Amino acid sequence: MDDHEAPTPRLVKKVAVAYDLNALPLTLIRNFSVLRRKLERAGFKIEVVMRPLTQLPPDVDVLFVPDVLVESARQAMPGARVMPLALTEARPPAFDELLQQLDSGQELYALRVEGESDQPDAPRRIVVRYRGHERL
Repeated sequence: MDDHEAPTPRLVKKVAVAYDLNALPLTLIRNFSVLRRKLERAGFKIEVVMRPLTQLPPDVDVLFVPDVLVESARQAMPGARVMPLALTEARPPAFDELLQQLDSGQELYALRVEGESDQPDAPRRIVVRYRGHERL
C-alpha cells in the first residue's frame, strides 16, 4: 500500500460569499451575482448564499471572501475551502478556478442539475416579448 494516496474529492453543495458587517462593497454584490450565474450556466447543483462572516451556515463547502478577510474566514469556517477575492478585478479568476476544479473532479466535485440540458431532444426555450399586454 502506498502511504501517499490521493485525497478523495469533496462534494460541494453550498458556496458562500462572505463580507464584514462593517463594510459591504458593491463589487462584492456584483461578484455574488456573477458566481451564481456561472454555476447555473455550468449546470452544477450548488446553492450560493451571501452572508456576513459571523452568520454563515455551518454546511458551507467553499467560501469566497475579500482578500483582507481570509484569515478571519479560515478561523470562522475551518472545514470550508477559503478562496480570496480581489475586489479590484471585474472578473475574479477565483470563480474560474472553482469551475475548473469542479469540472476536473479531482479535488472538488458537484452534482449536475438534471433536466433539459441532459436530454438532447428536449424542446428549446422560446423568448416571448410583449409591448404592454400585446404579444409581439
